[in-house]
Amino acid sequence: MLAEEDFDILCGHVKKDTVCAQRYHCHGVADSNVVIEIDALWNVGDKYPEHWPEPLDGWMVSIEGSPSMQAVNSIKSVCAAPSGIVATHELLPAIPYKPFR
Repeated sequence: MLAEEDFDILCGHVKKDTVCAQRYHCHGVADSNVVIEIDALWNVGDKYPEHWPEPLDGWMVSIEGSPSMQAVNSIKSVCAAPSGIVATHELLPAIPYKPFR
């Protein structure tokens, strides 16, 4: 998406008719089957294209399947977990890389 007008953001200036948003859709394929899809929407400024799905609060991650579920916030635990669906209590607690200040 191109900026409709000049505007400022915290880290600089965005000029009219320059890219201020992008959307891409990727498929992860295994054995000729789509096993994961990612629909990423990135934008700067306060305008959001009306025809895009709107995130609820900055980041919106969902896993659609049977059953549907919300994504887990601990990549290390997920990678160390056995294959298949695991319950939250079976994962290590999420620990930030650097403590919040």
